[in-house]
Amino acid sequence: AFARTARALGDKSYLAIAREAADFCLTNLKTDEGHLLKRWRLGKAGLPAHLEDYAFFSQGLLDLYEATLASEYLIEAKALTDTTRSLFEDRENGGFFLTAEDREPLLVRAKEIYDGAIPSGNSVMALNLVRLSKFTGDSTYRECAHSLFSAFAGFLQKNPQGAEVLLQALDFELAPALEIVVCGSPQTQQTQSLLRTVNQRFLPAKVLLNRASDDPDDPILTVAPFVENHVQINGQATVYVCQVQTLEKLGLFSIVQSDDRKSHGGGPNFRKTRLLQFPRQGGPVRKGGNARPQIKVCVLVAGHQTSHPGEKSL
Repeated sequence: AFARTARALGDKSYLAIAREAADFCLTNLKTDEGHLLKRWRLGKAGLPAHLEDYAFFSQGLLDLYEATLASEYLIEAKALTDTTRSLFEDRENGGFFLTAEDREPLLVRAKEIYDGAIPSGNSVMALNLVRLSKFTGDSTYRECAHSLFSAFAGFLQKNPQGAEVLLQALDFELAPALEIVVCGSPQTQQTQSLLRTVNQRFLPAKVLLNRASDDPDDPILTVAPFVENHVQINGQATVYVCQVQTLEKLGLFSIVQSDDRKSHGGGPNFRKTRLLQFPRQGGPVRKGGNARPQIKVCVLVAGHQTSHPGEKSL
């Protein structure tokens, strides 16, 4: 909650709270094996965590990455999701058990999907998986999410109001998500101005990535190697906005410029950017196959717009 609020409002005090909470959990509630513990008191942590603990913390780390663009949080979120899959996934029937497979054997390992005041671990995991598939370009996360959707399809059909977060995850998957890659250090005024343009819009089906520099050793490439081809243009902060739909017809995320420089506080070489038109979030889902997905790219460079009218494979 603090990470999302900080990103939307640009409030550094909320962001500091979110980072402090995440760093505390990573330092004190995570074992050397990458497993989570449930409680901490007077310097002592204990009790093995359950599915909800892994799912909620992974979700928080993904939100914190988009708020800070610090690659370590995305790396931790991916590692924690991989651990969740190894400990809780039902590989035969889809979905996730409430308890880990390395715990004391139970007569029945239950699976829960009902979203009450607190969402179920399975619903949150579904959302984490579809987001990670977009963040990383790794289709195994998408396949795992599809198995989860199939496992609880009957419940969704009979009682959709009881699985709101699962429906949110399904909507994210069916609505071709926007993949927004910001190239440039988040510490510079140019990059911050472009980020404000993105963060002030409500885009429920999107992932936001940052390539801070053109250095081939940029840590983000370890989890999102597909951004290798996304670089700054003429040394200026640059935004790539992509949308993967079908190989036949691709949506376009339009970005235009305005001469109004006041609300962004930009310098004399920066013009305010406005997101003028958004593609409809919905429509066909790309079918299987080994072809690399084509994308239509609109590139925005701080100070001027560069047009890429054609389709290209990255």
